[in-house]
Amino acid sequence: MIKAIILDLDGTVGYTMPELHKAINEMLRKNGYPEHTVEELYQWVNLHARAWIEGCLPDGVSEDTITACHKQYNEIYGRYYLDTDYYPGVENLLHKWISEGYPVCMMSNKAHNHVVGLAKKLSRIPAVPDDPADADNFGPVGIFTRAWGCSDRFPPKPAPDSALAIAKELGLDPAEVAFVGDSEVDVNTARNAGMVQISVTWGYRPRAFHEAMFVTNLADTPEDLDRLIHIL
Repeated sequence: MIKAIILDLDGTVGYTMPELHKAINEMLRKNGYPEHTVEELYQWVNLHARAWIEGCLPDGVSEDTITACHKQYNEIYGRYYLDTDYYPGVENLLHKWISEGYPVCMMSNKAHNHVVGLAKKLSRIPAVPDDPADADNFGPVGIFTRAWGCSDRFPPKPAPDSALAIAKELGLDPAEVAFVGDSEVDVNTARNAGMVQISVTWGYRPRAFHEAMFVTNLADTPEDLDRLIHIL
């Protein structure tokens, strides 16, 4: 029986691609590198923050270049990330779950401060771009019991450490927690953590991709996802 829910952010809770696309191409332009289409970005979007930058850069760039571009990208993305909003139907679904007593958490491979800021925005409470306080907030954020991104505390997904830490803080066995996402990173995080794995198909990977990974819990709509949460 599922007693809590952890959701991926990009491609699951919110359609983040417009802001990601704008920020990454601005960084690439400033450094004289080729820009990417949205379709090209899908292959890197669910990787952890530094790997996302490395994937978008030309092959063979130095580690120092990746580090510098990562820093610059974070500064640029800080101007855009709070423009992200929910996929249709997801906001109502989260409030339904909360009214039913489910702890609802969000976990992403984005920088932690950006996840916290977006958790505020999605909770419809004031959010300040790149608020320094967001980097140190690992407690409740708005409607989210936890909202965690990449930080020095845990390795990024698909390592299970952060998901298991949330389960421990909630006092739950991992098998009582649903991990919901839209990519192979989320599938493997759920499997590595021993959680109930559910994939949504409205995000950055098509249904056929999940079927090729032998995913059996697939949700094409928020209504499908709600049904799975209540029967698994």
